[in-house]
Amino acid sequence: MRVYLGPRPLEPELEGQKRLAIRPLASNLEELVFERRAQCSWPSLGERADFVFRYEIFPERILRSWGEWRGEGRDMRAGDTIVQEAMVPPFPWGVRMLFGARVTEVICSLLSVSFSYATLTSHAETGVNSFGLRLEGGEAVAWSTSRAEPGNALMRLAGPVVMRYADWCKEQAVARMLERFLDGAP
Repeated sequence: MRVYLGPRPLEPELEGQKRLAIRPLASNLEELVFERRAQCSWPSLGERADFVFRYEIFPERILRSWGEWRGEGRDMRAGDTIVQEAMVPPFPWGVRMLFGARVTEVICSLLSVSFSYATLTSHAETGVNSFGLRLEGGEAVAWSTSRAEPGNALMRLAGPVVMRYADWCKEQAVARMLERFLDGAP
């Protein structure tokens, strides 16, 4: 994890993150589930859900990202590396933390899209996170699951605050996914 002030391009950071290993969880943690639902008459997800696989699910004030697939002009797939720039707190004057994750699973069907990633050794968290959308009984459901713990000694010291902030960020991502899908944003 690197901490810095001011904006910077994320694409050049990809190579360094690609060389890092996934950091395994030290314990078997309970999975946290975040979910939002809304009435929806769409028969399938279609292109309305493509933003999920571009990893455009967090409000930019919280997290910016650059995925390996983007630089190569293709779709997301398992094994891809993601560079993440988190803003803490999520204000223009906040501290920027740079870290990475590796995509472990991508699922795509007419009624459900999702992907999972495991955090790399550079990450503030250690764990696995999943994000997705599905259509279920006349409703659109945006969801996220997480099994994570603080990723290093500094993060463990601030553990309750760090993990509460991370959970709040995931709740914001779920709300944004549902909003974007229902609005049909490209």
